[in-house]
Formats: sequence, structure tokens, C-alpha cells
Amino acid sequence: MPYTLRKATDDDIPAILRLMAHGKDTAAHPDWFVADGKDYVRSHIADAGFTILALSGQNEAVGFFSVDFPGTGQENLGRLLGMADDDLSRVAHMDTAVVQKKARGRHLQRRMLNAAEEALRELPYRYYMATVHPDNRFSLDNMLAAGYRIKATRLCYGGLPRHILIKDRGTP
Repeated sequence: MPYTLRKATDDDIPAILRLMAHGKDTAAHPDWFVADGKDYVRSHIADAGFTILALSGQNEAVGFFSVDFPGTGQENLGRLLGMADDDLSRVAHMDTAVVQKKARGRHLQRRMLNAAEEALRELPYRYYMATVHPDNRFSLDNMLAAGYRIKATRLCYGGLPRHILIKDRGTP
């Protein structure tokens, strides 16, 4: 089945929230996925980042991948790695990925990640960072195959273990 990717709009918020609930409900382990709320999703359509949406041939949303621009705030994953303030401003978080269960196994997470990185090429971000639960082999393997490297393992999101991954694309 062919899938198309595009940037999400405000009209896609209900579908993204349904996919987020689906991701939480179908995660192999409850600690693997932390869902965000409507305000977060809305802000990551255009303001605080952007979201890539995967659509089936029937134009059904079957996956999304959100990118967060954390600025130099405390939430910036670079702070956990001791990055300098100048570098913190060049960090983009590859934040949340969900693929509907019926569409899994078709490399959509990796395709959405590639689309997100392509959209970032025109922006001044050098460091792409992500968190992945250490036991979530599917997501971890996707990130490692895309050139991300594990830099640390920390407790995040209220005490949940996460690998912190980074990809340095060089000077923008």
C-alpha cells in the first residue's frame, strides 16, 4: 500500500491525538511511550516545531513524527549532555513517533524521520537529538540506522529510563 508524507496542519490535530492514544495503547510496555496533550500537539504543528503526517492511499492518517525546537530551555536534551549554551540553540528534538499497528513493518517511522531531517536542512539546527527507551529495539534500531548515536542513558519523563541519542549534521 502506498503512503504519502506531508507536514501536518491544524486540521490534522484530531487524527494526531487519535494516533497518540493508539501509540500509548499498543506500546509493548507502558514505559515505552509518553503521550502529549492537545496543546503540545497544536504547538508542534507550526510554532514550537513541526509534525510530519503519514497518510494511507485512502487518505487516512496512519502515523506521525513530531519535531520540537526546545530553544535553550531546561527541556533541551543537550543540557543532559553538558552542551554549551551556543550549541543548545542549535538542537532540534526528534520528539514523538507513532505508526498505527496496521501500518507497522513498512518503514514508515524511518521515512517520517528522513522527511523531518529533510525539512530541517533549511533551518539552523546542527544537532538532532532523541530519546528512546532502552528496550524499544524497533525505534532504537531505526534511529541507529539513521546515524544517531547513544550518548547517555538517563531517567527522563518522571523517572523513565531513556537512551539519549544525537546526530551531528555538521555546521549548518
